[in-house]
Amino acid sequence: MNAFHKMSAAIVQIPAAVVRSLVSQVRQVNRRYVKPEIELTGFTKVCLFVLRIYLLAMIALMGYFLVQQVRAIGSGSLGHG
Repeated sequence: MNAFHKMSAAIVQIPAAVVRSLVSQVRQVNRRYVKPEIELTGFTKVCLFVLRIYLLAMIALMGYFLVQQVRAIGSGSLGHG
């Protein structure tokens, strides 16, 4: 191997080590917080559920409007009067 190949091999190994380290840290945090330590009241659970429904509705609306725009562009009528 020439010097260039050795250097490029060393450069490739550095990110792999960094990724392994980060994955290890994430797994450690996940093990630490596998059981939530906070308790939610009934009101908080209801609020979070309503928020989840609201967010899903917003995503559905955005998807619907995106499909409508794609159809309008495909048909050549963008509604310019």
